[in-house]
Amino acid sequence: MTTEDIRRWIADGELWRFYTSRTWKRLRNEVMRDYKGECQDHREKHGKFVAATMVHHEKELRDRPDLALQKFYIDEQGRKHRQLTPLCDACHETRHPERLKQNHKAKEPWPERWD
Repeated sequence: MTTEDIRRWIADGELWRFYTSRTWKRLRNEVMRDYKGECQDHREKHGKFVAATMVHHEKELRDRPDLALQKFYIDEQGRKHRQLTPLCDACHETRHPERLKQNHKAKEPWPERWD
């Protein structure tokens, strides 16, 4: 799998090809093993163990497909950063507020009626 493959899948709306690839699954499992399957946000912010359910790309896959299969990246100042981070569902949603349904009011299960 190449960066060009990933770019093409992004353009074609077929990122599922990346996430179902043997290459990604192996790397994902390796990252989970490296961090003992622990959500890193819970560990770092709350000192609690919570099982991770996914591996998050710190630099978004759509923005940086060249980092899709890299565990780490080097920033402009030459500092090394984690690129793939195990997270639980809740922490992943926190990292992606744009995916939450905002301004969505739950409907009452049964509207009040005075007929």
